Amino acid sequence: MTLTETRAAFIAAIKTIKFVGPHYCVPSESGNDAYEVILGEQSTCTCEHFQTARDNCKHIIAAWMVVHREHDGKPVEVVVDEVPKKPTVERDWSRYNQAQESEEPRMLELLHQLVQGIEEPLIRRPGRQPFPMKDRVFACVLKVFSTWGARRFKDRLKDAHKKGLLNAPMNSGSVWAFMEDKSMTPVLQKLIEVSALPLRSLERVFAVDASVFLSNWREQAANLNAPITLTEPAPYAGVKAHAIVGTTTHVAAAVMIDAKMSGDSPKFNLLVLQAHEAGFSLQEVCADKAYLSHENLSLIEDLGATAYIPLKSNSLPGEQGSAWSRFYHRVGLDREKFLQHYHKRSNVESVFSAVKRKYGHKIRSRASDAMANEVLCKFLCQNIWAVHHAIVVLGVAGEFWSDDSGIEAQAGDTDEPTVLQMPALRN
Repeated sequence: MTLTETRAAFIAAIKTIKFVGPHYCVPSESGNDAYEVILGEQSTCTCEHFQTARDNCKHIIAAWMVVHREHDGKPVEVVVDEVPKKPTVERDWSRYNQAQESEEPRMLELLHQLVQGIEEPLIRRPGRQPFPMKDRVFACVLKVFSTWGARRFKDRLKDAHKKGLLNAPMNSGSVWAFMEDKSMTPVLQKLIEVSALPLRSLERVFAVDASVFLSNWREQAANLNAPITLTEPAPYAGVKAHAIVGTTTHVAAAVMIDAKMSGDSPKFNLLVLQAHEAGFSLQEVCADKAYLSHENLSLIEDLGATAYIPLKSNSLPGEQGSAWSRFYHRVGLDREKFLQHYHKRSNVESVFSAVKRKYGHKIRSRASDAMANEVLCKFLCQNIWAVHHAIVVLGVAGEFWSDDSGIEAQAGDTDEPTVLQMPALRN
């Protein structure tokens, strides 16, 4: 039995499949959802796999198993002696282990090298001078990388100053004020782009997706005088990260932060253009059907790349000679080849999973700008890890500022924490 047939047999043996009208109601294997299956010469299912691949999914096979079982009066035989296994990727484990063991010290070195490209503004004022943007960014990223609270993080700042990574001693409580600095957001976004450039020779295929990062804090009610009910607590605050990542090294070429309920498709053009203008050569761009639009397909075609976005159930050929029409017929011409390229999209989900797993799936910050900056710091840590891994395993030269270009930081005076609004969308 194949892996799909084994999962179908599990559904048929454990779940309850009911005939409701013209279709069978087949429960999901691992959740509470259910899918509508119509059996016949051309069986159909409402699941994502069937809508994309148009071949028999595990729900259709499970429905057929139940039909044969009920008709013959015999249970379905499940073969468990040889369970199919997914193919594994061969690795050079000696270099992989070396990359893992040297991750933290190399992380600090690469981060210090990266922030040196920030051009500090000239500030003339009496009294104590604010910390330079280099130190602010370094401290915030180091805190996110450590996943520690502010009090436990104090010793890490002392060690960084002793090693010469920080220009002056810094109190751990000041990091929260730096995180709430609105002027740090464009600097972090630019650093993410720059940190990905050492890997641009390896990346040709990119994937776009978005994910929500929730905060430990609940959203404040619009009416502060409104009574608080225990039965309906306020939802958790959060932001949504939109990212375009390379499918080979899992490096993020561009990241944008917006409101938690923001749409996905409008950010596609901005992310693709940022990656293109940063110097990446885009040959393929993969995304799920939420990003399917005439504008997005036209942009990919104008850049000389190929889009791999699945069609929706109500998609039509469109105007003849348009980018949409050419894409529509290309998908139907060789669907198997299309799916092979489209499934590279799972790499962007792997990046979101790794960022949340390694650097925390919850946001510690409370203010909107602080939440945005904290998530950007998470992705900057991911990029530095990807560069370090490529240096050790692939022999890539990790030079961030080879073109002598720098990031001009805006003058900020945020020694005291302030509550700021969600930063405007920057392109």
